[in-house]
Amino acid sequence: MLNVGPPANLYALGVSDADELLALPLGELLARLASDAPAPAGGALAAIAAAGAAAMVEMGASLTRARERYAAYWPEMEVTGNRARELRGELVDLVVDDGRAYAGVIAAMRLPQDTDAAREQRRVALDEATLAAAGPPRRILAAAAELAELAAAVAERGNVNLVGDATTAAVIAESAGRAAAMLVEIDAGMSKAPGAAEVLQAARADSVRAAAARTRALSAADMRRPRGL
Repeated sequence: MLNVGPPANLYALGVSDADELLALPLGELLARLASDAPAPAGGALAAIAAAGAAAMVEMGASLTRARERYAAYWPEMEVTGNRARELRGELVDLVVDDGRAYAGVIAAMRLPQDTDAAREQRRVALDEATLAAAGPPRRILAAAAELAELAAAVAERGNVNLVGDATTAAVIAESAGRAAAMLVEIDAGMSKAPGAAEVLQAARADSVRAAAARTRALSAADMRRPRGL
């Protein structure tokens, strides 16, 4: 198996450390996304959006545990909040991992094509690199699908005053997951490397999970939202 890793100087491709990138003021972060650098790009944006949804789930779970009337759901909300915090951390790491994986595709594209053997080596390297590039959005999708389900649980059983925030989290998580799923379809769909079909199948299953959770949250919001002052 060829191992065409990302270029040594990732910063030349606009790939930044996650802490540095996410410490930017919002306007600068958006300007970085708007730049002509290959990364951060769509995968990073999906990860950031899903991480925001995780934060909303954490808030909803925490404020549910702060109210005695929801005591029956405190154990569930503790687990929900803790898991959302874990997923938020994973998604922050994936902001940069996505760009690093794409850098591997760029490295493969730069391989020589001057002989038949070189062209074949480049083709194999591209197949492997595009499948590897599907890895971060695949993980973003999996995290987003789980977050949509956690958000739906908060919308259904959590503090009623947070039903709008929990539903927002579910909708954003599902949307971020849908965007990540599209990236998986593009990258893994281009690859003839072993395992590509399995990656696509798993991504489609997670997309269905996320959509179902979004529907649950929207139904909960409709049933539990205040009907007047």
